[in-house]
Amino acid sequence: MLEPVERVSWSTSTGVIFSGYMANNLLPLRLGEIVRALVLGQVTSARVEGTLSTIVLERVFDGLILVGMIALVLVSGIRPEAGGIVAYTGVVSAFVFAGALLFVIGARLFPQPILRGVRSALSWVPIVEEEKGLDATRSLLRGLKSLAFDRRLLAVVGLSAAVWILEGGMFWVGLRAFSIEAGVEAAFLTLAFVNLSILIPSAPGYVGVFQGAAILAFEAFGLPEEVALSYSVVLHVLQYVSVTVIGLIVLAVYGVSLAALRGESIASEYTE
Repeated sequence: MLEPVERVSWSTSTGVIFSGYMANNLLPLRLGEIVRALVLGQVTSARVEGTLSTIVLERVFDGLILVGMIALVLVSGIRPEAGGIVAYTGVVSAFVFAGALLFVIGARLFPQPILRGVRSALSWVPIVEEEKGLDATRSLLRGLKSLAFDRRLLAVVGLSAAVWILEGGMFWVGLRAFSIEAGVEAAFLTLAFVNLSILIPSAPGYVGVFQGAAILAFEAFGLPEEVALSYSVVLHVLQYVSVTVIGLIVLAVYGVSLAALRGESIASEYTE
């Protein structure tokens, strides 16, 4: 996905991704997304706005794939009394991410009408400074100009789906390790609920959010809350520690300071 912005090796892109995940574990409000763009900008000549635009598109694809997982779980069958909340989550998420995808496509093809629309919308949102909102929109539009909507995006979607399936396998292995009597659909619903919930800016490391989403997913299969809590805590700790350690090693290899990145990411957030 980064190719139209900057040609980056697999090793560099993987390291940069881990640095962003690590920062999300240590910093609030998903500042790791900005850290990821800043790190890539320091180790390559990629512009931050271009990188951020690819991250936005990546998150949209992630969301749509997770919605697809929820749809498959609904088809496979869950407790009737739990079907409502699962279906509601899927429908709302589908509207959000489909709308986001349409916005990205529209912004790429028709930037000026989108900018005018954002300007009009901001006039009705007093809590957001109009100029800051417009500056952030302009940065996104500049970044989207560098993206190519071609067959490479199909490859991105395919790779993303493969990664999510592998992660779902990890969730399923966790179920087996805890001797939880549930099928693979429980693993994938938990995966979908957890990852949709942590897309929302929250506390560092998504503490509490991860566990709450797992409990909600387990309830759909009639599994005890205490089992869901134990399962989610262990899984979360394993992910948190491994990703954080790898991310810190990446920063050390690149000679990048986390404290400096934190300051830059916060400054970028307020600027945008």
